[in-house]
Amino acid sequence: MANRSGGLPLLMLIFITWRDSMRCCAVTADPPEDLAILDLGRLGRLEITWSPPSSLMSITKCLLQYQLEYFNTYKNKWETLRTPGRTYSAQFDLSKDVQVRVSTILNGECTNNTVIKSKEYTEVVKKPPSTALRNIHCMPFLLLCLGIWDTEAKEFMCVYHNMENLECTWTRSLKTPASSLQNLYFW
Repeated sequence: MANRSGGLPLLMLIFITWRDSMRCCAVTADPPEDLAILDLGRLGRLEITWSPPSSLMSITKCLLQYQLEYFNTYKNKWETLRTPGRTYSAQFDLSKDVQVRVSTILNGECTNNTVIKSKEYTEVVKKPPSTALRNIHCMPFLLLCLGIWDTEAKEFMCVYHNMENLECTWTRSLKTPASSLQNLYFW
């Protein structure tokens, strides 16, 4: 019996300590700002960038981290990571929606060593270009211009010589304007 009665004060002490730690501070975490998805021309490898929330610029003695979530269409699931950085690069299928969201996480003396996550997140959804377009249409997000319908290169073929030189040939469509230039860029 003595063990049970001695355990109750200890349990109450733990509860009071836990309850007091829940009242950490008046600091709240706002979501990041300026979330952007940049296509630097790396065949679907996109750069995700964001800025810290302006409301937290004067916060000291606190570890500022971010929780980045993006929908991986190859695996058909959300990928999540935590990082102190403000950029991340990931591979995306550019023929599908690119969905990204970021929230802020605070921890340290400023939060009484309690992890605080922003209640909201910043989100960007980029739509793929429509394949049904029949006129010249540019998508700055993808750095891609879709040309006039049925003017694509025909009989496209490349040969790689001695693991050193690449030679590509193609013919022009009958509907390709005589003044147009067709170039191949690779890296």
